[in-house]
Amino acid sequence: MRVVKLLRQVLGLAYLESRWVKRQPLWLVQGVVGAVGFTMIIYVWGSVDALRNLVVAYIIAGAWGLGLNIVAQRIGWDRINHNIEFYVASPVTLSAYFTGIVLGCSLFLASNLIPALTIALIFRLDLPPYSRYYQ
Repeated sequence: MRVVKLLRQVLGLAYLESRWVKRQPLWLVQGVVGAVGFTMIIYVWGSVDALRNLVVAYIIAGAWGLGLNIVAQRIGWDRINHNIEFYVASPVTLSAYFTGIVLGCSLFLASNLIPALTIALIFRLDLPPYSRYYQ
């Protein structure tokens, strides 16, 4: 029963943190369009070898951007707006709070990860850029 309670807390917080998608879904479209445009520039500039490195860079930069968004915006704004007191007074644990926020904000990571994985599948790239040297 404890696992079900924890899962409900995490999914509830993830839903609360992802409500912005209903109000401003074009943020995700903007991220995808920017990623596709940058991909085209890199392909013209350095061909498939540049794309191989770009896929890894998208994964790293997307995860860093997700972490930056979580720490700088969500948790900070919850403290400024005194929303964090609601969570402190509720039975939500710190691990459920953080996991729910990460899950709710993971759409930002998906907007970078989807173009990167699409590129990898289209060009049949090995994700580690050094894998061809170890054969």
